[in-house]
Amino acid sequence: MKPGFKYVPAALTVLFGLALLTASPKFHLLPGLRASVHAQSNSINNNPIPNSVSAFSLATGGISNFVAVPFPGKEGTCPEDAEEVGDAESPLNVKQHVAVKVVKDCNGNTNGTTDFDDEKGDKCVGTAARLIESINKAAAEVDGDCDASVARGIATRAKYVFFIIKKAPYGAFTLSWITPTGLTFNTSGSLTSGYALIR
Repeated sequence: MKPGFKYVPAALTVLFGLALLTASPKFHLLPGLRASVHAQSNSINNNPIPNSVSAFSLATGGISNFVAVPFPGKEGTCPEDAEEVGDAESPLNVKQHVAVKVVKDCNGNTNGTTDFDDEKGDKCVGTAARLIESINKAAAEVDGDCDASVARGIATRAKYVFFIIKKAPYGAFTLSWITPTGLTFNTSGSLTSGYALIR
């Protein structure tokens, strides 16, 4: 590999990460960057969350075209609500329980609660600040603040993201949180009872 091209893969990774970090429902990209939108096809998509960020390209002249689809919601449909309630199991067979209920009114105000715990003592209990539903109502993103603890440790305030995924027979989810000191937690699960609704 030529010395000048040695850092291209790393640079592309950084640019893609930038696309992920700057993607939002309003496409808040840095000044000078152009964005183009592309939603993944539902017919050829192995991603469990439809219409997520998929790629970017470089146009002639080195202009970055970010293909940043930040989980678009259906414009003009309100109110929106999403729920996922029930017992679940992680891919590592850890028993879990979730109770997420969120409503976004016609003024864009979001209210709701998120309650997650598992048999290891991991916990996230808090309020919802944002709800974004996929166009086809197959998935929804819930963001907010929670009191989070790992393995029955001391609870710490954290920012969380909870994805509700409508999947047979009951539903599935992913949950991530980060504390002000940078500690992170990630988990996922499939409901063994209960329901996942996105309306």
